[in-house]
Amino acid sequence: MNGEMPVSGLEDRLTTAKPRNAIPDTISAVTFSVGVMGAIELLSGLSIGQVVRSRAFMGTVNLIAGAPYGAYRDYVIEKGGATEPGNRLRKAACDMAASASFYGVIYLGNLLMNCDNTDQVARSWAYGIGLGTVIGVPFGYYMEWMRKWYGAGPDEARNPTIGATTQSTG
Repeated sequence: MNGEMPVSGLEDRLTTAKPRNAIPDTISAVTFSVGVMGAIELLSGLSIGQVVRSRAFMGTVNLIAGAPYGAYRDYVIEKGGATEPGNRLRKAACDMAASASFYGVIYLGNLLMNCDNTDQVARSWAYGIGLGTVIGVPFGYYMEWMRKWYGAGPDEARNPTIGATTQSTG
């Protein structure tokens, strides 16, 4: 391979993520979270005030976590072998895994900070993980749409390995 080795691993993915994806990834994380997760919280019994506090907190979190989530999602899709257009089922499974594994812990922390009723926390978290897993697929499509709308080329949005960096082994 001419002394070059592809960069691999999550840490490398996060440090070499495409900067122009950061803005659409962040916007998609914030807007999707407010609409979808807010509805889930209302359906699981949280009051309007609790939902507003929760979504305000998660909006702030998503301002910080949106771009890393996009890079993490790209990494999961790449490692899951779902970068080719014909791998829709595999890509859907990767989107579900990325969403649940990245946001599950953050969401639990959010609920623990904003709800005083442990039954509500447990119910909301269970709904959030269950539905968040399924919602990972439309969230992934929404994130890709935002990337395209913002100006990422279709190949960059569909295949995160295009333009991947390499490092020399010496």
